[in-house]
Amino acid sequence: MKEQLAETKQQLSEAIREKELREQEQRKCNGSKDQRIMLISELKVEIDRDKKMELEHKERLAQYKSSHFVQERLNQLDSSIQREKDQLHGQRQEMGQLEEELVRLEQAQDWSVRQMESLDFFRVKGVQAFTLSELVELDASAHLKWEERFDAIKYTIFFDGMMTEPPNDLYHVPLRKVVPDRSITELPDLHVKVKEGLEEEWVPYAMKALWWIEQFFIDGMFQTRHGVLIDPMGIRGSQEKGRYILSERALRLRKEKLTQQIDDLKRRSEELRERIGQSTQEYQTLSSMIQRVRESEAFMTKEYERTERIRKFDDENVRVLELKDRIQQLEQERIRYNEEEVRLSRLEQELQVESDFYVQLGQLKDKYEALNESKRHLNDLKAQLEKLEIQLEQAEERLNRLGRERKKKERELGDVRDLKEQQERNLNQMSKQLENTIDNRNVAQQERISSIQEIEEVKQLIPDIYNEVVATHTSNLAESSLSKRTISELRQGREKGKIEFDYARQEQGIDPAAPENYRVVQEEYERLQNEYNRTKVLFEEDQIRTDELKNALETTINMRVLEIRQRFSSYMSLFQFEGEIDWESYEDRKQRTHFNLFIKARKEGHRGALEDVSVKARGGKVGKGVSGGEESLSSLLFALALLQNLQTAPGFIVLDEFDSALDEQRKLKVFDLYVHELERKLIILTPKSHEPSYLERFYKAYIVHHDPTVPRSKVTGIVRRG
Repeated sequence: MKEQLAETKQQLSEAIREKELREQEQRKCNGSKDQRIMLISELKVEIDRDKKMELEHKERLAQYKSSHFVQERLNQLDSSIQREKDQLHGQRQEMGQLEEELVRLEQAQDWSVRQMESLDFFRVKGVQAFTLSELVELDASAHLKWEERFDAIKYTIFFDGMMTEPPNDLYHVPLRKVVPDRSITELPDLHVKVKEGLEEEWVPYAMKALWWIEQFFIDGMFQTRHGVLIDPMGIRGSQEKGRYILSERALRLRKEKLTQQIDDLKRRSEELRERIGQSTQEYQTLSSMIQRVRESEAFMTKEYERTERIRKFDDENVRVLELKDRIQQLEQERIRYNEEEVRLSRLEQELQVESDFYVQLGQLKDKYEALNESKRHLNDLKAQLEKLEIQLEQAEERLNRLGRERKKKERELGDVRDLKEQQERNLNQMSKQLENTIDNRNVAQQERISSIQEIEEVKQLIPDIYNEVVATHTSNLAESSLSKRTISELRQGREKGKIEFDYARQEQGIDPAAPENYRVVQEEYERLQNEYNRTKVLFEEDQIRTDELKNALETTINMRVLEIRQRFSSYMSLFQFEGEIDWESYEDRKQRTHFNLFIKARKEGHRGALEDVSVKARGGKVGKGVSGGEESLSSLLFALALLQNLQTAPGFIVLDEFDSALDEQRKLKVFDLYVHELERKLIILTPKSHEPSYLERFYKAYIVHHDPTVPRSKVTGIVRRG
């Protein structure tokens, strides 16, 4: 049996080893197959991408030809754009000059460059200056060409002064040196007159200018003929370019011409901008495409790589088919060896069972005898255990009975000790009372002897008063009023009488009118006493009303604080906090009443006391149980509860940097809570509005941009629609 079992085990080991070899080879083939399938998938993706990109690159090259062609076109567009931009800049400058001239014509200020230079020169000096065209004009009957006779002097500058250093070579005439010999407003022969619509204060200057013009057309040393200035030293022609500036009709024609020129320049500028825009768009498109064209050219040069990938793809497919055939063959061999392993394992188990049965058969006899011996010993131990448990219960019962008796004896002993101590205390107290009574009796005896001596002295000194007192004392004894007075009261009365008697006996210079004065003083005292009583009644009434008002005020405050506390607690619970509001009143040294409000907070689940977050505002202290952000949150929620309790409802609420100490989540939650609870306009001043999620909660926002280099800030408005 043992030899057959050993031979079966050897055959089983060989079958298992062969099966493991086949499984190992199969795993290697599967791994190789998976790698090659993954490689085939990657090659397939690359081949498909190559086909797609090849079609795309061919279309791009067909459209743009080559990168050299695109670069040439970019160079052409760059030159064209720069040239057209220069033209547009020149046209803008020209149009600006024409528009400035048109504005001057609209304002009747058709000045040349040198005239403007001179006018600016005098304006800086604070001297009033005029051009000739501002003071005089041609009359309606004059032809345009008649203005040519004034070409040599019509750009003259007149200034209100005596002398100056002119900034250029135009005529500069000091009006204070021009002294007309008569008053004139027109020169019919020259068809020149004072300009119509001139301000009244300018008319004298225009009359001087008109008289000055007339001097050049009188035969003399200086004269003007056909627009030429003739003087003894030489001849001078026109001062500026040939333009008509003295005729209203000429100015109107000039305006029309300038308007036409400006319109032409605008039209040509618009055409230039359109061409520049089209060229720029094409330039940008080509600039973005030139790199792609270069990529297309590079892609087309790598044809060999794409061909190699296709060949490798086919080879890998063939190799995968071979691996699949080998894996199938190995699987069949593994199944065969697995069946052989199962058969040999079953045979080994059967042989092992038979072998174990024969071995165990010899061991069962000894085990059976040992088992019987163990059962007998176990029964003996159980009997002993039951006996010990009965003894233990009896001992515990005796112990409990002795304990109860001991406690009873201890209580009785304690009662006896208490009774003994009480009797000792009573005995000591009675001894002390006896000693005190003896001492009091001795003292009273001595006082009685002393009083008898004093009474005898009084009887001898003032027998009348003594007899009166004795009579009064006898009547009082008859009425038994003295029997109700205590010994201490009698002693006090005796001492008081003795002091008054000694004082009266030693007093000197007694006023005979003292009784009358006493009566007057007593009446005044009674009057003041009555007035005091009336005032006291009024004061008590006022005090009652004050107490009533104080109670009403405290009731109102309690109601308000209770309402605010309920809202505050509900708001705090939304943020996992416990909140409470208390108040107190006190009076200062000047009897002024002050009220303090306490805002307390604590995190939910925290075992410590509520933290008073309002002490920071009164004493500058910092809370220990909550952070600065949580203090700010408590203040905001208290303000919200307070706003809900106000009698008035303002149209808007301003919050200045309320979210400076809040985190992002609490900031948004507090904002939404204010919007929902108040239902009115909120004006928020905050540096945190740059966050989109926060800014979108506002209907309208104003953003302030500040540049420290420029002393001015810029405000930008944003309105959210929808």
